[in-house]
Amino acid sequence: MLFMVGLDSLSRDEKLALLAQVNAINSRNVLYEGAQEGLKKGKDFVFKASAFLMGRFSSRWADRIKGVNEQLDWDVNTVQRAIEREYRRLNDLDEPDLMRHLLVRMAQIGGVDPTASKAAISEAVVRRAAGAWKIPVSEEMEAVEAAVYTRCLEERIAQVKEQVNQMTDSQLKELEAVMQEQIQSLSQAEQEAVRAAMGLEELSAEHMLRFLKQTSSIALAQMILSGFGFGAYLFLTTLIKSLSLLLGLTVSFGVYTAATSALAFLLSSPFLLIAGLISFGLTYQKAGNALNDELAKLLILVGRSAFLQLGSAPRP
Repeated sequence: MLFMVGLDSLSRDEKLALLAQVNAINSRNVLYEGAQEGLKKGKDFVFKASAFLMGRFSSRWADRIKGVNEQLDWDVNTVQRAIEREYRRLNDLDEPDLMRHLLVRMAQIGGVDPTASKAAISEAVVRRAAGAWKIPVSEEMEAVEAAVYTRCLEERIAQVKEQVNQMTDSQLKELEAVMQEQIQSLSQAEQEAVRAAMGLEELSAEHMLRFLKQTSSIALAQMILSGFGFGAYLFLTTLIKSLSLLLGLTVSFGVYTAATSALAFLLSSPFLLIAGLISFGLTYQKAGNALNDELAKLLILVGRSAFLQLGSAPRP
């Protein structure tokens, strides 16, 4: 499986970042975060209503109620804290041990014995992701893997397009500012690769957002899979990174700072999934199945993307 070649090629820090995330994203953490968010929303609603009613009699009492509400706030980011704990716990492992732990977790996601061969585990992950996409597995597994990766790319691009399209004018201006900083952080060669792949006369956040809005998810995915792969891939990951920074979807204390920007902010995308699962109020078992589907897709997305970069640009 080519995604497995890509995962093997990741640096130690990238493997550590990936393993910390796939370990921490589980049914217990996701459902607990959902419960905490629900409780916090209920608390905020009660205090807001109380402040409104008391404000009709005394602004001083309304201010006191708001102050009490703020004092009773708590951190609901269960998954984010769990990722940070996993990162610290795994940080002493060397690269071979990290890879062994990752294979064990992949076996759990794929639903096979952890002692199975690497080939069997990687095939199980592909089968799981294919099932999530309802892609038939009667063909050669390499073709199934390629089809899964294409669908994963299209999904990730569609998510980005939807987020951008829902932004207000002021939010778009904020995004442009963040994107411009990210563009400047790219090397000259990387900037030129993005400009050439997108066919832009000038590489700027404004032009990149305009291109995103005018290009379909399918067309952009095909560009990444084509000869313009590296530049188009940088285009996508720069957008994802900028959105992640703007929306606060990154893990604190620099968990992903040692990883390449491309990998690091592909890893932030499951936080969107978590929000979706919480909103549906899934049961423990259903949440576990849905999470394993998404984690299988994430492994293939990260692995195949890393594989694509092997032949496109030097990796650290």
